[in-house]
Amino acid sequence: MVSPLYKYLGNMEFEKLVGIPLDERADRYIKMLLNSDKSDWTVNVAIIRFFTGRGKGLTPSGDDILLGFTMAIIRFGNFNIWRQVLMLEVNGDKTTTISVAYLQALLQGYVNELLIQLVKLLDHAEPADVEKTIKKVQSFGHTSGNDTLFGFLLGLEFLANQGEG
Repeated sequence: MVSPLYKYLGNMEFEKLVGIPLDERADRYIKMLLNSDKSDWTVNVAIIRFFTGRGKGLTPSGDDILLGFTMAIIRFGNFNIWRQVLMLEVNGDKTTTISVAYLQALLQGYVNELLIQLVKLLDHAEPADVEKTIKKVQSFGHTSGNDTLFGFLLGLEFLANQGEG
């Protein structure tokens, strides 16, 4: 059974909502994100370098996508190599200090309360609760909320792909 959260996110038109163009190059890295072995150091570096610092704002869109993706996958496993590469590659030389702080906090187990509510919706939720929480997350920054939601959906899709393999 598909959760109401996954269904809602899957119906969103992220190509119109996120802060980076979802062009052929981005599509190639999104496919890598969805299908690669997260214990492959070299592939993780390539993916994370592509997204880090990409886009505008206090937290660039690519960083928010990485945040949402990582938040989804670490809910269901350690993914230690992915986490190590993220910690090394997302730094002040490549992106904003705020993005670095957000990602480091996530890796230490801390996220915004609304993002905690989002994750809790995975267990069980009424469609009205899903919509209400998503609307609140979407209000973050110019595109940060949508970028984070897109990354979260990609993380859920990655996990679903793992189950199929």
